[in-house]
Amino acid sequence: MLTHSILRWIILLLYIGLLFYLSLIPGSSFDKFSYFSGIINFDKVVHAMMHFGLWSLIVWALKGPGKLVRNRWAIFTFSLFAVFTIGVIIELLQGYVGRSDLDWADVSANVLGALVAWGCWLALENKLFIYKW
Repeated sequence: MLTHSILRWIILLLYIGLLFYLSLIPGSSFDKFSYFSGIINFDKVVHAMMHFGLWSLIVWALKGPGKLVRNRWAIFTFSLFAVFTIGVIIELLQGYVGRSDLDWADVSANVLGALVAWGCWLALENKLFIYKW
């Protein structure tokens, strides 16, 4: 039987796998979404949203019973570092699959998404009792 903790880690790992898959498929696969190309920096918005979710899932997976309450800032900071690291690894790997090499604007969008997630968590933590889920 899966515990809540194991299920959270499985969901996080599946999300990371999906993130790597979507980030490493050829850019031509996104041609069918060309109607979004008119939106300036739409890809940066997508980066921020995907890494908003990544940061949130890392915090969720690490929370454990009472752990997040006692170690909130350490977990939040570690999660931000993890988002940065995963983002840089993905950017470096993209050079090997024919996509652009390390793009610091993409890494910045990733970190911005994580920072927005952190801010949302802080803004909502007392209103939604998010430590309980």
